[in-house]
Amino acid sequence: MASQIQTKRLFIEAMPPWKSSSDAEIDFATALSKRISHAKGKNVQGLELLELTLSLLGGGEDYCGEPLHLHNAYPLNHSEVTSNLISQIAYAIESRDSDIKNSGSYFTPHILATDMVNVAAQKWAENHSENVINAVWYDPCVGGGIFPIAIADYLLTKGLGADDIFTRILGTDINPLFVEATKIRLALVLSKDDTKKFLPYYNKLTGISCEDSLQAHPEERNMFSVDKPPVDIVVGNPPYIRSNSIPIDTKETLRELYPSIWTGTADLYMFFIAHGLNALKPGGVLCYVSPATFQRTSSGYAIRNYISKRASVDVVYDFDELPVFENVGSHISVYILSKVERAVPETDYILF
Repeated sequence: MASQIQTKRLFIEAMPPWKSSSDAEIDFATALSKRISHAKGKNVQGLELLELTLSLLGGGEDYCGEPLHLHNAYPLNHSEVTSNLISQIAYAIESRDSDIKNSGSYFTPHILATDMVNVAAQKWAENHSENVINAVWYDPCVGGGIFPIAIADYLLTKGLGADDIFTRILGTDINPLFVEATKIRLALVLSKDDTKKFLPYYNKLTGISCEDSLQAHPEERNMFSVDKPPVDIVVGNPPYIRSNSIPIDTKETLRELYPSIWTGTADLYMFFIAHGLNALKPGGVLCYVSPATFQRTSSGYAIRNYISKRASVDVVYDFDELPVFENVGSHISVYILSKVERAVPETDYILF
C-alpha cells in the first residue's frame, strides 16, 4: 500500500500541488471577503455566498484579466481561479473577526486529500467483496470541502454518475459558512458546465450539514447526542486544538461523551479519532491526517488504548517535519485504521 501514496514524491518534485489555493484565489478572496463582510458581516446564509461572489466578480467569465473556472475542483497553477475561491472567501470572512487558527482548521492540499481517498478506498475493498462505489463516506469536519470533492472525483472515475453520488457522501462541520462553501463548491464541480443542474444538485446535498460532529456516534450518550446510521469509510483532517486551548464547557461535554478518551490533556483531534471509529460499520475504514503526537505521547495513551480495542492499525505514513500544511510546523502523519473488535495491531510504519 505504501507505493500508492505519492505525496512525498510530489512534494519534492512539484511544490505547487501542495498549496491549497492559487495566488490569484488568495488575492481575490482577501478583497472579496472584505466587501462581503462589510455588507453582511458573518450573516451569509445559503447561496448568498455564491451570489455575492458572482455579483462582485461581475458575473462574467473573467475578473481583472484572470480566467474563472468555478466548475473546476482546484487550481493547477498560480493564476487559475476555481471553486476553491468559495472556500477561501468563507475562510477569509471567518478570519476577519476572529483568529481562525483557534478553530484548528487548516486546508488540506488537494493532492494529499486525493491520495487519502484512494488508499482508503483500496483498504475498504481489501476488507470487503462488495464494490467500493456502494460505500458510504463521511467527513466529520468538511472545512473547505476538499475531501467531499476528492470523494466525488474518485466515484466519478469509478463510473458512478453525479446523480448517484449524493447518497454516498456525508459531511458535517460546526461552522455554517464552511458547510455552505462545501455544498456550493461540490454542486459547482458536479454540475460542470451545465448551469441548470447547479441548483438541483445543491439542494440534493442534504448529507452535508452544520452540527457538532462529536455529538453523533459518542461513546456515551447525553441529552444532545444524535442518532445516525454507521458508515463505511471515514476520511478527514480533524481540527488541531491543543488540550489547553479547549474551552472548559467543551471539555466537560467531551468527558461525558468520550470518557475513555478523557485524560485532561487529550487534544481535540483525539476525540475525533474515537468519533470516527464509532461511526464505522464493522470492517469499515478510517483515514485521517493529523498530528502524530497521539502515537507517542502520554496524552495519547487513552486514544491508543481505545484504538487497540476497536481497530487494526493498517498503516501509518509519517511525514516527520515535512511542511504538509502552510505555516504549520506540527509533526504530521496519515494513518489507516480498520474497525475490528479486539484486534491485535499490526502496523506498517513508514517514515518519510
